[in-house]
Amino acid sequence: MVASAQIEALLTPKETAELLGVSQMTVYNLNRRGALPRVLIGRAVRYEPADLRAYLDRSKTGVVMKTSHG
Repeated sequence: MVASAQIEALLTPKETAELLGVSQMTVYNLNRRGALPRVLIGRAVRYEPADLRAYLDRSKTGVVMKTSHG
């Protein structure tokens, strides 16, 4: 029996750019710099949603505010 794994749909460069709110060229540049991995299926370039989330998490900047109780 083969265990089934749920696979998220891969995103095209255009879909990836739209989700990130950037141009497709920016997506390609992020990949070239090693900041955003890609999946090659034949000659088709695709991106995993989990890799987009990881990139966004690494890109967060700012100060985290701590609240004081009492």
